[in-house]
Amino acid sequence: MPVMDEFKEERESIKNKSFKEKLDYFWYYYKVHTIVGIFVLILAIVFIRDAVNKKDYAYYCTFLNSFSMDAETGFMDEFAKTTDVDLDKFEVRLDDTTRFSLDGYDQTSMAMVQRFVAMIYAGDIDNAVMEKSLFTNYAKNETFMDLRQVLTPEQIEKYKDHFYYIDRAEFDAEEEADFGEIAESNAPVLKEDTVDRKNPEAMKDPIPVGIFIEDDLRGKITEYGFYPEDEVIVFGFLTETHADLGRQFLDWLTD
Repeated sequence: MPVMDEFKEERESIKNKSFKEKLDYFWYYYKVHTIVGIFVLILAIVFIRDAVNKKDYAYYCTFLNSFSMDAETGFMDEFAKTTDVDLDKFEVRLDDTTRFSLDGYDQTSMAMVQRFVAMIYAGDIDNAVMEKSLFTNYAKNETFMDLRQVLTPEQIEKYKDHFYYIDRAEFDAEEEADFGEIAESNAPVLKEDTVDRKNPEAMKDPIPVGIFIEDDLRGKITEYGFYPEDEVIVFGFLTETHADLGRQFLDWLTD
């Protein structure tokens, strides 16, 4: 029997079936196609929804190795309300999820370090807070900006007694240790820092690149439990892209 005749007979047979029989027939022959089609449709809907709802970052700050869990949303919402950022279009983000071992070589630490370094290279992080030895590790690689270039004269006067200094001479000493080496390692190799980072007089060419979040500046950090009260932490600028919001965040954080 010719193929066309077989096709006509099958079509006539389907026409005479009940709705349930037609549904069973369809499901039997096209089940896989239907499941794949539904899956693709769902993916397309999710992708379009995320693309439409996705907000660009107006400001991005990282609290590296902080202890607080799931506090960042309320914390930054509180700050965002003090700014003129259109929160319907933009997001003010605090990332307190980046954590890695300071003396270990596990895969999680490796991935986190690589992600953090990649974001630094891309200029995605506006400001960062981290404990002192880790801050020193990145400061020696010229990660942080000279505060004299980003802070207002009023802020320089306000924070000068809390400045963290790096000696420009240390850049030459660390010339061979670049971000590529740090990114390829599982965790930064931290050496004990014996330099008095608050004493520019003891340095050849001191550069203020950080602010110690301490004493009367530490209120909100302690309130939200981001770091233990006895841990020495430092705030730094990594880019000028959103420097206005970075300055606002610094004042809000330390008031």
